[in-house]
Amino acid sequence: MKTQMKLNTDEFNRMMRVLEKKTGASYEKVLKAVTGEIVTLAAKKTKKTSVAKLKESVLDSLATRFVSSAGDKIRKAKDGSLIFKAQGMKAGKWIRLRKDFNPTPIGKKNPAGQTLSSKTQARANRALKEFRQKRKVIYNVKRERLASGQGSFLYMLKLLRIPVRDGRLGPALKAKIVDSHKRAIGAKFLKGKLFASIVLRSKSSSALNPNSKGFGAFRAAFNGKTKQFKNAASKDLKSYVKKFASQNGFSVR
Repeated sequence: MKTQMKLNTDEFNRMMRVLEKKTGASYEKVLKAVTGEIVTLAAKKTKKTSVAKLKESVLDSLATRFVSSAGDKIRKAKDGSLIFKAQGMKAGKWIRLRKDFNPTPIGKKNPAGQTLSSKTQARANRALKEFRQKRKVIYNVKRERLASGQGSFLYMLKLLRIPVRDGRLGPALKAKIVDSHKRAIGAKFLKGKLFASIVLRSKSSSALNPNSKGFGAFRAAFNGKTKQFKNAASKDLKSYVKKFASQNGFSVR
């Protein structure tokens, strides 16, 4: 089921006509400048997770499914404790290693108060070491893509050769956009004898998921920009146009 996006296109078209007339710039240049402002604002409004939440997410994810190369399992119990099950142990039998889920090495008498055999201790520590290594690998991969939801919008501007003028989006500019992600994003500038338009396309799961809310971010950015223009037109259009021109390298008639 497709979700419809309600955009104030009438006010947008009015804004374009006024800015083109007042700046003396071509419709094409004004369109690219306005698109840059809207898409940049959409990127800023798209939510991204924090480093702390990312670490927690990776830890929780592994805690429900980790199996070592030897077939041993590490889990987080319902009470939050760290439990271990060696390959070959009876079904349903687990050893509690800690009262909290902390995958650091354990001693012979573990923090949960149970004395372990040397063999069990060694197996548990090998499994815990693999767990920590796996967690680090997954975290590093996800860390590179931390702001990729925002970055997907900025990638559109890159395709259109529209500069990003907001320095606060540094992490999003550095976010890794893998090839499969790039294929989910599109941006084209179309120009004919009597028209010019920009077509944006996105199937980016990192931007459009319920947490990032990139769909709503774009709608809010588009309608917010037209609302800003409408308010300026009724109060101080001259200052609005002057600021727009200054930010985008235009002059004012």
